[in-house]
Amino acid sequence: MSAARILLPDPDQPATSRASPAKMRILRERDSYLLKRKRNANCP
Repeated sequence: MSAARILLPDPDQPATSRASPAKMRILRERDSYLLKRKRNANCP
């Protein structure tokens, strides 16, 4: 539950606020994971 909440945007915080390093790392890992999945889906 807490992991899913981290991936969702915080309603309390504006999007321009500084995110914690842990949250930035999670977002980067999720982005790279999604990019890898997209590339794998495009390859036969």
